[in-house]
Amino acid sequence: MKKVDLLYISPGSSFVNPLFSEDGKKVLEARIAITKEMIESFQAKFGKYLYYDSSNEKVKIPHYRVNIVYNNAKTILDEVEKTNKLSKTGYRAAEQVVDEVLSELNSIEIEEIDLLKELSSFDDYLYNHSVNVGFMTAVLAKRMKKFNEDELRSITLSAYLHDIGHKQIDKQLLNKEGAFNVSEFQKVKRHPQLGYEMIKNVNNTDPIIQQGVLFHHEKFNNNGYYQLPYENLPVFPKLISICDIYDALTTVRPFRKESFTSIQAVHAIINSIDTIFDYELVSDFINIMPSLLNCTEDIFKKNDICALNSEELALIDSYNPDRILQPEVRVFCKFKRVQGKIAASYYSEAKPVKLSDDGIHIVKVINNANQLDTIRLALKEKKLI
Repeated sequence: MKKVDLLYISPGSSFVNPLFSEDGKKVLEARIAITKEMIESFQAKFGKYLYYDSSNEKVKIPHYRVNIVYNNAKTILDEVEKTNKLSKTGYRAAEQVVDEVLSELNSIEIEEIDLLKELSSFDDYLYNHSVNVGFMTAVLAKRMKKFNEDELRSITLSAYLHDIGHKQIDKQLLNKEGAFNVSEFQKVKRHPQLGYEMIKNVNNTDPIIQQGVLFHHEKFNNNGYYQLPYENLPVFPKLISICDIYDALTTVRPFRKESFTSIQAVHAIINSIDTIFDYELVSDFINIMPSLLNCTEDIFKKNDICALNSEELALIDSYNPDRILQPEVRVFCKFKRVQGKIAASYYSEAKPVKLSDDGIHIVKVINNANQLDTIRLALKEKKLI
C-alpha cells in the first residue's frame, strides 16, 4: 500500500483505485470525486495519510540503475564546473551509461518511473533533473516507436546532458528566490548555447545531441529562448523539452516553494497546446507517460470544462484511456477574448462534438477557480447542467 498525503489532494480529485485507511478499511471507492469536506473528514478520522492499493506492483527502472546514472551525472557536472568543459572521458562515460539504460529498457517493459526528488541545493536538483529527464525522454521516445536504435541513443544522451550549460552560470543566480529580472534571465538563457558549445567541442558528436541541448527551450508560438520557428525544428529537442517541463513543475524550486502534483503538471502540459507544444506531441506524452509517472488520478472527470481550438467551451463527459485528448465532449458556448477578458455567447443547448487529431481538439483545461465559478453559475442558470 502506498501513502497518499491528504495535504496534497485537491478538491475534485479522484483516484483510479480505491483508498484505504492504515488498518486496511476501504474508505473511498475508485473514481469518486473528492470534496473539501471529504478531505477534512478523512483527516479527522485517519490523520495525515490514506493508502493506495499497489498490490499489482509495476516494473520500475531498477534503483541500482538510477544510482549509477545519478553518480555519473554528478561526476560529469562537477568536472564541468571545475574545468568549464566537457572532457572526452566524461562524454564517453555518459555514452556508456546511456547504452546500459537503453539495454535495460529493451530487456523489460518499464511500467513505472520513480523520479528523484530529494534535494537540498541547486546542485542536487541539477543531478536529479538530468537523470529524470534522461529516463523520461528515453521511455517516451521508445514508446512512440518512431525512432531507430541510433536515434534513441542520441535522444537519450542529449536529454541526459541537456542542462549541462547550467554549470557555467553563477550558482548564486540559479539559487535566487523569486523571479529573475531581465538581466538575470538573459544570463540564464545562455545555458543551452553554453552546453551546445561544450558538446560540439567533443569530436564526432551526433547532430541530434547538439540539437537537443541547443533547442530544448524553443516554443510552438516561436517565443522560446532563440525565437526560432518551431515547425522547422527537429522533434528531438521537443521531446526533451516536454519531459524537462514536467520534471521542473513537479519539483520544489527556489522561485516556487510548492511543486505541482502529477495531475496539475499533466494539466499544465495540456494547457501548453498551441503555445509551448504542438497538439501531437502533447497527445503522445499524455497517452504514454502519466501512468508511468505514478499519476493515479483521472486526467479528466465528468463535467470538467475545457477550451477547444474552435474557440468554444465544452463539458467533458468521459474519456478513453488510450486516447486521452479525445474525450466525449459537449460544446456549450462560443468565446472570444476582448481586451484580455473572455466574452462568452452561450448556446441554447450543449451539443456533442467529435474531437480528432487533425480537426477540433482541446487546447486548455479550465482550472482557474473564479472562471470556473462564473461558467458553472451560467450553465446552471441556463439549465445546461
